[in-house]
Amino acid sequence: MKQYNWNNGMELIQNTLMATWVDEVKATSVKRGVFNDMEGYAYVITVKFFGKKISETRGYKNKFIQIVTNSTYMGDLEYMDDGTTDVQAFNNFIELF
Repeated sequence: MKQYNWNNGMELIQNTLMATWVDEVKATSVKRGVFNDMEGYAYVITVKFFGKKISETRGYKNKFIQIVTNSTYMGDLEYMDDGTTDVQAFNNFIELF
């Protein structure tokens, strides 16, 4: 699984949504890591690209990537009360593309 930073990961998602081989892009998990005084919490977001089916037996393969980022880029997606990030909130963010 390839890892991308926030900017490259968002660019890849945006370009992939315009491609003909993908049906859907969806976050499968968002994990919060350790706290850093300069950047805040580290996050690893796993994103799945669902390949389009051409026929019953043929189609494009699904693909996973990871986006490694921190609290600075997460912004409104971060819930401060329980310290977790909602996967659905990130999926809603992807739909804005």
